[in-house]
Amino acid sequence: MTTNTAAQGSQNLPKRRLESIGECPAKRKASWGILTSQGMDHICRRFRKMKGHSECLEVLISWGIDVDQDLPHLGTPLYVACVSQQIHCIRKLLYAGANVQKGKHLETPLHAAAQHSSTEIVNLLLEFGADINAKNTDFERPVDLAAPRSLVERLLLLHEATPSSLCQLCRLRIRNYIGRARLHLVPQLQLPTILKNFLQYR
Repeated sequence: MTTNTAAQGSQNLPKRRLESIGECPAKRKASWGILTSQGMDHICRRFRKMKGHSECLEVLISWGIDVDQDLPHLGTPLYVACVSQQIHCIRKLLYAGANVQKGKHLETPLHAAAQHSSTEIVNLLLEFGADINAKNTDFERPVDLAAPRSLVERLLLLHEATPSSLCQLCRLRIRNYIGRARLHLVPQLQLPTILKNFLQYR
């Protein structure tokens, strides 16, 4: 076995372990408490090391894990993913209904993203309703943490001066009304496909 193959196998272990438990209802029930705490804790620690397991995260989300679980010294999974700049994991968490305002104490995911250079992540958070005026414990807004004259700072200043569209506000309001626990039922709604895709950011 080559080094690369061994490394890949090691990275796939968490996902295989979760799937093996998921195949057996009895095991799933017995392991639920462990997965909801240790499972998400493992995912977040992997994010922090820049090795986020988006597939493993998807398995946990499909089981209904609390995507807003506040982990000691880390914050929420969305916050940790923003710190580590894990765009694929950020998307999965937001699509699953993660609270875009909840991070670590008063520090929001947007605060974390603003300190990096990814305008894509900042745009994504803003699209899901991130509050550009939220203040952390030092009374700083996300734009205050962005590098001066950077693309992220320009984006935040532009968003600050531009009102949200009625289309965006309607989507956020409807998703909030549906509730995170029922977002997975959107495809089953008796609505035109274009509207269902709209509500799912597709």
